Amino acid sequence: SKGSDWCMSFEIERKFLLERFPKKIIEKGNIQKVSVERIKQSYIAITKDEEVRIRHITNLFPKNKSAPKDKFVLTVKKDIESGYRVENEIEISKEIYNKLLKSSGFKPLVKKRTTLEMDDYLLEIDEYRDFNTIVVEVEFRNLIEMKNFIAPEWFGKEITGKKKYSNKTMWRKIQKKK
Repeated sequence: SKGSDWCMSFEIERKFLLERFPKKIIEKGNIQKVSVERIKQSYIAITKDEEVRIRHITNLFPKNKSAPKDKFVLTVKKDIESGYRVENEIEISKEIYNKLLKSSGFKPLVKKRTTLEMDDYLLEIDEYRDFNTIVVEVEFRNLIEMKNFIAPEWFGKEITGKKKYSNKTMWRKIQKKK
């Protein structure tokens, strides 16, 4: 049931700045589209190395037609080192999400996430609605894989650990625009 099962994982990733969405590269067929989602996220607590956030995730490209279109999640993250974090996540109800969002008084950061498979890697491309910014994150199974990864040319500049491109920083900018 919602609200009873915490899922803990380690987040090991590198992040790159894209000049444009790689539509032609995807069309070539070497990369498989896994999902497309609209994510609305807001933070309800932030410290130097920890964050608590809520998300409303809408599935825009359902492969499984019986899967729910909308999902609401509460996540707690703790930084270990650049590109490596502990993540605890739990699904919450729409009502709890709305109460937390309303009580915070904050405006959510909105992005479109396209998840792709390339070779043995999972890629997440985020297009930010309120910014002219597109990033790609590569998920890794371990730190050795992360350190040995050679990014394709189309990835652009590496921005792993650059605060300017973090979701928290972009979210804070949206709060200032209110």
